[in-house]
Amino acid sequence: MHTSLLRPLSFVLQNSSFVIRHSSFVIRHFPSLLHPSSFVLRPSYFVLRTSSSGFTLVEVLLATMILGLGIVVLFSGISSCLQIMGASKEFQHVQWVFGVGSLEYPVTEAEKPEELVVEPDNTLVDGFTFERTIDEKIIEDDVDDDGLYIMRTRVSWGNGGDGQSEEIVQYIWNKDWGEYTP
Repeated sequence: MHTSLLRPLSFVLQNSSFVIRHSSFVIRHFPSLLHPSSFVLRPSYFVLRTSSSGFTLVEVLLATMILGLGIVVLFSGISSCLQIMGASKEFQHVQWVFGVGSLEYPVTEAEKPEELVVEPDNTLVDGFTFERTIDEKIIEDDVDDDGLYIMRTRVSWGNGGDGQSEEIVQYIWNKDWGEYTP
């Protein structure tokens, strides 16, 4: 019964990207589908399409995961960059305060080391404190005193004990100073 039409029909269906799953089932129960006038299959539940468009759920989840990972890496890089820029800006401010303090309280030749000491001064630049201390070098063992003194110039900023500070340590010497007691 209409088996001669099966070959032309399957050829037409394969070329138009349709494949019949169970051709014997279609021939037995729907012989009208094999009639030459009905080469178009109407009920789509008997036909399996070979080409599909769109993405599967796994592909969408994988793409979302890769995109999310890229965004996390991007934001962590931006955060690190902002921290480095803040530290650089802070360093420049501290260097500025060191310069202003050195102009206001220059290190010149002094009669005594006490003349170079600067009490904490927070009026130079708002939010920063400039100070300078002089300490005698600690002499170990039986080494002769060479007359060097330690000058510590410190800039502090921030809130109370939680603040930060930078310090420059220098050795100074004057042959006429002798012994110093702070």
